[in-house]
Amino acid sequence: MRRFEYMLWLLVAVFCLMPCSVSAAETQKDLKIQEVFQRYGKKRNVTMVELSNEMLETYGMTRYKSITIKDDPEALRFTRQCLEADQKGARKIKEVTDDGGVVSA
Repeated sequence: MRRFEYMLWLLVAVFCLMPCSVSAAETQKDLKIQEVFQRYGKKRNVTMVELSNEMLETYGMTRYKSITIKDDPEALRFTRQCLEADQKGARKIKEVTDDGGVVSA
């Protein structure tokens, strides 16, 4: 189950690591991945991290969000659906695969 947790964390973290300007932050509010944070962010067996401002200036980012969901195959399915929907409208797609499956997008 550790692999499941790792995959889910990577899917969400990589998607949220993009640098955001004020206009980019506004654009990202319309992403489907936000539904993952809203739906699962305060549930049991979930760790959600949100950082902003001073800690991220070194990396050229204004906001970082990640979520780790343990032992919830439905959450993984929903996360993948959200990422697929967001990828359709994306200009640039980066995807990492391992053993034939998507590890991050």
